[in-house]
Amino acid sequence: MDIKGVWGRALHFFFPLKCHCCLRDLSFDCQGPLCPECLKSLQEIRRPYCRLCGSFLKDGGDLCRFCFEEKSVNFKFSRSAYVFEPVIRELIHDFKYRGFKKLGAWLGQRMAERISYYPEFRNYDCVSFVPLSAGRLRERGYNQSEMLAQEISLRRGLFLLKGAVIKKKNTVAQAKLDRAGRIENVKGSFSCVSPIAAKDLRIILVDDVATTLATLNAAACAFYEAGAKEVACYTLAREIFQN
Repeated sequence: MDIKGVWGRALHFFFPLKCHCCLRDLSFDCQGPLCPECLKSLQEIRRPYCRLCGSFLKDGGDLCRFCFEEKSVNFKFSRSAYVFEPVIRELIHDFKYRGFKKLGAWLGQRMAERISYYPEFRNYDCVSFVPLSAGRLRERGYNQSEMLAQEISLRRGLFLLKGAVIKKKNTVAQAKLDRAGRIENVKGSFSCVSPIAAKDLRIILVDDVATTLATLNAAACAFYEAGAKEVACYTLAREIFQN
């Protein structure tokens, strides 16, 4: 065993690694925050999925019920790496709300790996992210969606577009609202700050969770105002809105 392995085992003896979710002991050479059991529980979205929003269609088909009824969608399509189930939910909440910034690199890496499952993204030029309002950014200290986008940019060799769009006002937390309320809450909350920043670019717009997709839809509109040729969305997780 080399010196690195010896030190790794020694450190692990005094400071044992724990699974981020279930707190089981991890092996000293574990590369991620999850034990094998929790990692295995992550549910990747597989075909068949909705052509527009990317949610899994257990009964098959082309569009889910919500997308079949939806008349005003700004983005080309949306896809997600995982279903919003308990383990990924715990990771996202810790990353987003509880200051576990180090989770961003691992979660972004998983997104970068999973994006290759979707050939729809093959000809896109760059990645960007849903911006936070200035007040929310000061409060949180970082934009979780930007961190995910940075990791995808690095690992997939895609240009990271910044500064084309801002969120110009604070909004109520989407989780507190019904579907209609979520759409109204984010309407007009994003603004283009440079009419040519995204000129003729095909952009992958990154966020952490897609639920009603109201936030992504509103942000995509602002990216088109910034000159984008096409906007498609990619999120870490897909939550199915029940109301």
